Amino acid sequence: MAASQQVMAMATNKTGHFPVMAGGLPMAARRGPWRVGALLALLLCSEHGLADTLWLKNGDIISGRIVLMDSKNIAIKTSYAGSISIPRSSLKSLSTDAPVRLKQRGAAGEHVVQLSQGADGEVQASHPGATVYSLATIEYLVYPTPRDRALRFHGNLDIAADLTRKDDDEDEYDIDGDARLEHDAWRHISTFTVNHKTKNAGVVENDWDVDYILDYFLDDHFFLHSKLAMKKDEVDTLEQVRTYGAGPGYRFRDDDIGRLEFSSRFARFLIEHQGAEYELNALVLSWDYRRALFGNRTEVFTTGDIGSPHTDDIDYILSGEAGVRYKLNSWLHTSLKYEFDEFYADDGDIRQSEVTIGIGANW
Repeated sequence: MAASQQVMAMATNKTGHFPVMAGGLPMAARRGPWRVGALLALLLCSEHGLADTLWLKNGDIISGRIVLMDSKNIAIKTSYAGSISIPRSSLKSLSTDAPVRLKQRGAAGEHVVQLSQGADGEVQASHPGATVYSLATIEYLVYPTPRDRALRFHGNLDIAADLTRKDDDEDEYDIDGDARLEHDAWRHISTFTVNHKTKNAGVVENDWDVDYILDYFLDDHFFLHSKLAMKKDEVDTLEQVRTYGAGPGYRFRDDDIGRLEFSSRFARFLIEHQGAEYELNALVLSWDYRRALFGNRTEVFTTGDIGSPHTDDIDYILSGEAGVRYKLNSWLHTSLKYEFDEFYADDGDIRQSEVTIGIGANW
């Protein structure tokens, strides 16, 4: 039904405070803050042609694009209310406008199939004589991410601050960001971190680092990986680290459910530490893991590098982070992160770590 027809069918409920659309807005859209926004959007603009459809047990029908379905929830992005997370227990059936990746519980591998509405608690493939799937047996469902996709830009920015006023006045700021630009088989990644801490007006921590990564995908899994990085510390004994290198990588997955990939590279390090300078080669292993939980509302993640230098003077170099983000809306989140840097050498070791709680934006 078009938006203009829905407006004509509008009535008022018994309380006299909230409009009810006959056969239009889902019943679930008449309760809660985001549902008010859904109503206003329908009044102000016509409906868009949306791809996927959810049929709920209470009779509601929701159209949009399915982001993912995990073990507990199904997330769908709509034109009138943004991203909505719905408990799977409320789902009666669904349909998709294009093939999706579907994993059944206890089964090996995935199915790539377009789905159409089935009986209560079921869906079926959109071709004659197709397999019928029980919703209860589906472990997850997500759209595949094609390697030859069009230009895509996304990233995160996290900001944390700690201001303490006791016997010693301490101010600490931590800013982290990453941005990814993907087009065809190429992927550009840029990350930066800035840490600044003062105590009684004196600087006790002041460091920053920036990375640039360029990857070229040979297929959906294998890629060629290269990285340039620089870290500068104005206070501690590890004054500066510069590195560059290249090597192979393998991506297990990268979609709305999560990301898991590993890469290795032969790298050259230029290190200034306690007045000494090192130039060395190292074999470096990198990891990048992200997992969406609770209908894409929460994300756990970890990234990092571990390097084994080809010298007896330095044992290894380790740097990375792990944490969790909770999305407040489609672009704003809170974050809890643990960051660590370790450098083990014959003339002294460095172990740095911190836990930050902050707020950030994602796009």
